[in-house]
Amino acid sequence: MDRRRFIAGTAAALAGVGCSAQHLTGDAPDQAGGSGTGAPSTTGPAPSVDPADSPDPPGVDLGDNVFGLGVASGDPDDQSVVIWTGLLPSDLGASVEVPLAWDVADDPGFTSIVGSAVVSARAEDALTVRVVVAGLEPDRKYWYRFRIADRISPTGRTRTLPYPGQAVSRLGLAVSSCQARDDLSLWDAHLRLATDDAVDLVIWLGDFIYDRNAGNLQEFRARYAEARGDERLQASSAAHPWLFTWDDHEVVDNYDALVDPGLRLAGYRAWWEHTPTRLPRPSADGLTVYRHVDIGDIARILLLDCRQYQTGETVLGAEQIDWFTKTADHGARHTVVASPV
Repeated sequence: MDRRRFIAGTAAALAGVGCSAQHLTGDAPDQAGGSGTGAPSTTGPAPSVDPADSPDPPGVDLGDNVFGLGVASGDPDDQSVVIWTGLLPSDLGASVEVPLAWDVADDPGFTSIVGSAVVSARAEDALTVRVVVAGLEPDRKYWYRFRIADRISPTGRTRTLPYPGQAVSRLGLAVSSCQARDDLSLWDAHLRLATDDAVDLVIWLGDFIYDRNAGNLQEFRARYAEARGDERLQASSAAHPWLFTWDDHEVVDNYDALVDPGLRLAGYRAWWEHTPTRLPRPSADGLTVYRHVDIGDIARILLLDCRQYQTGETVLGAEQIDWFTKTADHGARHTVVASPV
């Protein structure tokens, strides 16, 4: 089944089915980690942080467009969500760390802040930062932002999922993929997505960038900075939580398991840096991105990786096929397969 027929089939399967997003689970190792582990820092609600506690780093001029890549959120569950931002400029010395504060609130005016803390964006991660904000209420909307001294990021809106087993009435899914920069007018679709209040969750099926012959980490980072710098993508990224998988152009066209491991690692590393995900930092061995999301007793979403394990005999690889077989056997009434191919 090609991608367009899959998307049409998903929409048809969910049309008229009352359901709502439920609980995110996965088979990767423990993904909650502190500073320096390669996983997002995890933190619960805390007292509000004064802007003075997130000053400019000494000797670094960040400029007024420091939040020029926008904000995003993703991988929600019933108690937490990942919030993300990337800072400009990103070409600082390898040892630079930029302290910044994050706020999460019950309202878009931030009159009721439920959590706030200071974290660091590091040059080794292209000055991107992701925080797993825990201790939140299930099935609720929240607003978030980042601050450095008197500079404040755009405001993002996100939501947690209902708790496991909770009776829910509906789910609004947006599904998209393949962000080539050939026809920039097509990116106007992000503005429609940003203003669609019926959407609860965005599923991204890969090709967040097109590699365009990128050959090293810095070139991949430049492709993501170009995409994240588009204000239309920033609007849709800030409006909803996203679930991500990847396809081929995050590395190179039609790659498979025999791809150059150095090129693959560079592509995966840049993808991780610019994605609001709980997943740990990729290594030379790759990164397990296939996982599932349970939606009450109505549906289970299975996000696939159709590139990393592909050979002439298989698309998914033996381990992922085994996982798929077991995970697709569940008690919900529908299975939604989020396939990049």
